[in-house]
Amino acid sequence: MPIFPIEDLPSEPPIIRLNPDYREEVERFYSRGYRSVLENFAEEEVKKVGWEVRLSWDSGRGLIGIMSGIHMGYDLSESGKFMFHNVESPEYQKLFSSVVQEYVRLLEE
Repeated sequence: MPIFPIEDLPSEPPIIRLNPDYREEVERFYSRGYRSVLENFAEEEVKKVGWEVRLSWDSGRGLIGIMSGIHMGYDLSESGKFMFHNVESPEYQKLFSSVVQEYVRLLEE
């Protein structure tokens, strides 16, 4: 799974696929209080650009989406792959990708 610093993201957004057993890691993620860590990380990233972004959570799957407005987001598919929908702006792609990359890092700790 490619992890890129936000300033080095390729022109095409990376495909971020979670490990097949990621659901086993989600319980540990929650028990370590990492949800609030990721929410704080996302809040700091969003402050840099001044946008409104919401994280969406599921108790068994963890982070399942990042949304801005009602039509634009980055969602976790049933196969464990994050997919953009209606995100044409590279800036939003970079922001959403950076949050998901931090989520992956925390899951793997």
